[in-house]
Amino acid sequence: MKGRTRLSILWLGACVLVGSSTSTALGGYIDYVQSLNPAGYYRLNETIWGTVYDFSGNNRNAQHTGSPSLNQTPGALWPFDSDSAIGANGSVVDFSGVAGTLFASGASPFSISLWVKPDGFADWGTPLSYGPASPNQNAFLIAENGTNDGQLAIGTYYNNILYSVGKLIDQQWNHIGITYDGNTLKLFLNGQLDSSLAYTLNTSTPTGGTLGGLYTGGQAFKGLIDEFAYFRYALSDEQMRLLATPVPEPASFVLAVLGSLAIPWISRGFRQRQSRRP
Repeated sequence: MKGRTRLSILWLGACVLVGSSTSTALGGYIDYVQSLNPAGYYRLNETIWGTVYDFSGNNRNAQHTGSPSLNQTPGALWPFDSDSAIGANGSVVDFSGVAGTLFASGASPFSISLWVKPDGFADWGTPLSYGPASPNQNAFLIAENGTNDGQLAIGTYYNNILYSVGKLIDQQWNHIGITYDGNTLKLFLNGQLDSSLAYTLNTSTPTGGTLGGLYTGGQAFKGLIDEFAYFRYALSDEQMRLLATPVPEPASFVLAVLGSLAIPWISRGFRQRQSRRP
């Protein structure tokens, strides 16, 4: 009976901790993004117009531009994140001051993790674009296709390289992931590989970039944007899947909890048995 009682206590403790994971999930997600060494990580939870803070540790702060709607809740990680998102109806974040060190150029590898919540679809609404001020042809961008149904077009200005098979869901949070290893461009929607293409990019050294529209003007994205992270290397498919998963996976969490709780019981039982030996 004592053994069963101990197991029951262990299981109860694990359930209690799993049930309280809402207090730890947020930190876990932020820690995970930071553990991947992003070139820039922007949580977009500012409540005052001005600086857009970089949480990567690289001090690549950006600036608000246009007329953003700050403190928009709930954010992409709700209910595990009480922080807010930024609302856009045009360009809202300007990366001009850090574009040269933040964004990749030529055929250099990179990855993008971005949460968006569309408020209706618009022709070529652009959540993210970056590149040189001129010529626009060498600017990299993520845009809604002109079909007004949530399909995405990934590419450079006037050259759509890759179209999504799946579509963004209106009025819901969607995770957009992109990886490029120098040879293959991959698009992920909500953690799942959507489409890929062998391609050699040739983007010029970026002098600017924005969230919410084409950074040279126009093609406004309408909706909310949150948790933007940029990496100067290609993430794995599994890493991208986890970036689209704001909650720790229960199985591994439970096992970790059980293991940490069981060790003292096992150790104590072993010591007691040893002390009873003649």
